[in-house]
Amino acid sequence: MIEVSHLRVAVEDWVPWVNVEITDENRLSITGPMGLVFDHLSKSLGLSFSYVRPFDHKWGSMSSNGSFSGMIGMLQRNEVDIAVGPFAATYDRFQVTRFSTPIYNDNLRILTGRPQTHQGFFSFWKALHWKVWAAIFVTMLLMSFIYCAMNRRQDNRIHNHSFCQLTSFFHHLWQLFRCLFYQGFQMYNHW
Repeated sequence: MIEVSHLRVAVEDWVPWVNVEITDENRLSITGPMGLVFDHLSKSLGLSFSYVRPFDHKWGSMSSNGSFSGMIGMLQRNEVDIAVGPFAATYDRFQVTRFSTPIYNDNLRILTGRPQTHQGFFSFWKALHWKVWAAIFVTMLLMSFIYCAMNRRQDNRIHNHSFCQLTSFFHHLWQLFRCLFYQGFQMYNHW
């Protein structure tokens, strides 16, 4: 086993975990939680660390010739011993580095812009085929007629006045339209 007392560490700003700062001696130092981890390693294991920043300020991605940029590239070229950052463990990166056990997992999401399709005023109708809409409207007409017939049997106030029956029919049709468009309806206790 090789004894190592000094390790070269690739760092880049990863707020709040790693804050890269330049000291009075024109050297790099890090603060934040990872800075505390390296301070404790230094004190408890007697290690010393020098911090190096990648010239391109990147974490590292593979180019077409198989070489990596950023901190992963520094590890690949043996310019540093350790790299600290939010690295995604990919197959390509496993070919040139070894990953430690993660010390922090983040629930990242991929965001995209909203689709640029034009939403017209009647785009609601495009959700279903026209035959389905026709079946819905015929069913609503039929249900309104059935509701009127039920009300006529239950409500003695409506006799054979065609205007009252027509009003009741359109009232029930309107209530069904409100349900279709999630507007709710008013309940009447006729039964």
